[in-house]
Amino acid sequence: MPLTDPLMIGDFMACGGILAIITGFRICELKDFRVANTLPALFIVMPLSYLWRTYC
Repeated sequence: MPLTDPLMIGDFMACGGILAIITGFRICELKDFRVANTLPALFIVMPLSYLWRTYC
């Protein structure tokens, strides 16, 4: 993938890990999260990672 680098992939994997933790909380019935509402974060994390690295 020519447009990604290891930092962007790491950010994407971190976001996926947080979503997995949220899903685990829901399965264990510790906290009722709406997981479907958090899925757009997977689409937003890559452009935000690029913009953060470029301009900050």
